[in-house]
Amino acid sequence: MDGSRKPLNIFASLMFIHLRPDSPYKTPPVPSSTTPRRVLLDTGADFNLISHGAHSELDLSKQPYHGRVRSIGGFTDLKSAVILQWHFRSYTSESSQPPNLYHASFYVLPPESDAKFDCILGRPWIEDHWAEFVALVELNRKRDFA
Repeated sequence: MDGSRKPLNIFASLMFIHLRPDSPYKTPPVPSSTTPRRVLLDTGADFNLISHGAHSELDLSKQPYHGRVRSIGGFTDLKSAVILQWHFRSYTSESSQPPNLYHASFYVLPPESDAKFDCILGRPWIEDHWAEFVALVELNRKRDFA
């Protein structure tokens, strides 16, 4: 690199969150609309998080939750969680195949938290989807050197 371009974070990617997840009970099935969000793939996080701002923009229903997150900066109280469905942009040349869909629970950060990403995918998701994680990081690494 020539120093004029900021290096890419190879652990950051785009996830496409489904706003109306497809349901097998709908007849006929209604396609889901999606919205891109910045996600950090964080092997040091014990769970998934979504920023208050991103959650508010998505207007998805959330469930009450009462817990506390400990981080380097101290503690953050969590009061709700949401189930998200999403996919990543295809990283293969076979674009005719539908993308893999993922579902997971995300804790909603409070409004006062200073979130740098829309979402964080933590270690449990990464361990369960190791091949996808490696492919996303490798794709970002290749883009950084392109």
